[in-house]
Amino acid sequence: MALNTSGAASAACDGTGQLLSLSFNGSGVATPSLIYSDVGKLTLNLSLAGSDQASGLNMTGTGSVVVAPAAFTLTGSPTTVVGAGSPFAVTVSAVNAEGNVTPNFGRETSPEGVRLSWTRASPTGAGASAGTFTGTGVGATAALTSFVNGVATVSDLAWTEVGSGDITSTLASGSYLASGLSASGTTGSTGAALRSVPHHFDVGVTQGCGSITYSEQPFRVTITARNAGNGITLNYNGTAATTPALSKQVTLSATTNASLGSFAPGSATVPAGNFLAGVATVTSPVFAFTSKLTAPAAVGIRAVDADGVSSLGAVEGTVQLRSGRLRITNAFGTEKRALTAPVQAQYWTSKAWVLNSLDNCTRVPLAAVSLGGYLDAKGASTSDWHTAVVPDANGKAISMVNGNGTLTLEAPTAHTARVPAGSVDVSINLGSAASDASCLPAPRPDTTGAAQGWLRAKFGSSNGCAGVAEFNRDPSMRATFGVYAPELKRLIYSAEVP
Repeated sequence: MALNTSGAASAACDGTGQLLSLSFNGSGVATPSLIYSDVGKLTLNLSLAGSDQASGLNMTGTGSVVVAPAAFTLTGSPTTVVGAGSPFAVTVSAVNAEGNVTPNFGRETSPEGVRLSWTRASPTGAGASAGTFTGTGVGATAALTSFVNGVATVSDLAWTEVGSGDITSTLASGSYLASGLSASGTTGSTGAALRSVPHHFDVGVTQGCGSITYSEQPFRVTITARNAGNGITLNYNGTAATTPALSKQVTLSATTNASLGSFAPGSATVPAGNFLAGVATVTSPVFAFTSKLTAPAAVGIRAVDADGVSSLGAVEGTVQLRSGRLRITNAFGTEKRALTAPVQAQYWTSKAWVLNSLDNCTRVPLAAVSLGGYLDAKGASTSDWHTAVVPDANGKAISMVNGNGTLTLEAPTAHTARVPAGSVDVSINLGSAASDASCLPAPRPDTTGAAQGWLRAKFGSSNGCAGVAEFNRDPSMRATFGVYAPELKRLIYSAEVP
């Protein structure tokens, strides 16, 4: 690489030398302007051959000069989004004042190198995390020294967080060849180096009822945004703690056994604002079998956001679905004490409705039980007596234990001198409206629905639901006081036809 004086190509000086015309001041000092387009430590040799009055005068001298890079440029950073913690590459070039690469950089006896650092551009705010920046040349004592012809590419850079930022390169030694000269460079100041999104989601599922979930019953889903090292990306946040909010709307879908049903409208969407420090929890997802008569199935849940970040290949929870119903049977007993009717939580096996012994969660509030259609002992409509639901130990009308429960009515209270005997129709409002959807004749007293419609069926009652096509009826039964079922009418065997 030639040494030039005054930037003139005609004044290029290499190992063969170049004739210069210098002007010395009164102190005998001349200051030439030299330009060297590469870097390194140069030895300058000068000689003066006298002429005219100085003819015969020969003078020589020597000196050294260090030429350092003017700056470092960083190019080749990703143009598409990168999963947090995933490796990406950047090319660092040592350049001179004109922006041209200096091939000698890295060829020093003890090779010089650069140190890389990261500056987060977004998000900002009290909740923003700096994350961890790693790779060759990153760290207080690290150096990237693999320069060839003044250029080095590092391919193992990674940032563990979500957001954007910039990379700065500085001379690792801080003083090029101990000259006191240094150099630096950056990708910019607006997040030019990288836009990072979560590497993947993990999806956790909490069943709606202990270890199972009924078809149509809401269940809890927790979505965790993670980096490639499985750490939580705190900057994937939708609250005011970070600016801007970098989380995206997430859509849930079924993977395994997806053909058996679908999500209820609107229940498969997780708003971006639900994410707090990388984690969002929703309690509204509802998956319903297309047919009520579907055998138990495990349905896998996948999460995908607007950037395409997915739980595919990561943790995907499953919802253990069962098609269920609440079954109550008629009860007979003396009018002198409380009457108890058995209640059962059941599920469809693919062949029959059987006890759901895993149900320890179903609770029916007192206000969801409707009592009406009072009859006297002769079967005539009456208002001579009444009964009421007896709260259980949980203060509820019904509490399931291993799939079994009871509904207890207090002994009849007479309004007249007549014997308080007869029957009352009982229905359980599992919906959300004031009127139940049982097969009992209208009118029926209004109630406050239990909002557990997933336990509705068309065969959940002990009385006439003949001809009902849809599985949308509330369970009902008749409680009879003072009348006993004759022994010859005791049930020996029964079977249902789906």
